[in-house]
Amino acid sequence: MINIKTNDTWVLWPTNVCSSFFDVPANQVISGNKNFTIEMDFKINSISENSGERGTVISFNPDYFVLHYYNEQLSAVHMSTNGSKTHNFHRDLRGKISIGETHKLKIVNVEFSDFFVYIDGNKVLETKGFVETKDPQIFLGSETFPNNIKDLNSCDMDINEFKIFHNDELICHHDFSKIIHNKFVDLTDNCNFIHKL
Repeated sequence: MINIKTNDTWVLWPTNVCSSFFDVPANQVISGNKNFTIEMDFKINSISENSGERGTVISFNPDYFVLHYYNEQLSAVHMSTNGSKTHNFHRDLRGKISIGETHKLKIVNVEFSDFFVYIDGNKVLETKGFVETKDPQIFLGSETFPNNIKDLNSCDMDINEFKIFHNDELICHHDFSKIIHNKFVDLTDNCNFIHKL
């Protein structure tokens, strides 16, 4: 398990860390033209006082997906679909995420087709055409790079486990039990490190 403190930025961006040492860079499969699944067990402990109204659970940048927590009654997904460089798709999620409770998040993309989000086994979003992107970063507990915006929309959050599948093959797995050179080690040995910026 990892505890991400408010205003800390943790990222999965292996192509920036060790561009030639892995079989499958996990961030490269996070695109509308790839089959991928992300699974994450998380618990929000609190929202940063600097964040004001919301905290970010997970975010893909630069072409966009984000899951925000606002309050016990409201969370939301914002994302980009093909043909757009802005987050042109928005969906409110009512009563799906609570502070202090562990939730299971699952994000599924079917290449050039369907995109799904599940929370605790319940489908909360179904759409089509997730944007195709190159070299994305996956941020955990904050929305973007710390120097991009003063308010990271961050939260104090525990993550028990994080997995990425590509074509139903597990290519990235973190239980946050092993760390080397300030980077969490990918249990698949694919060098898909998660590190703090």
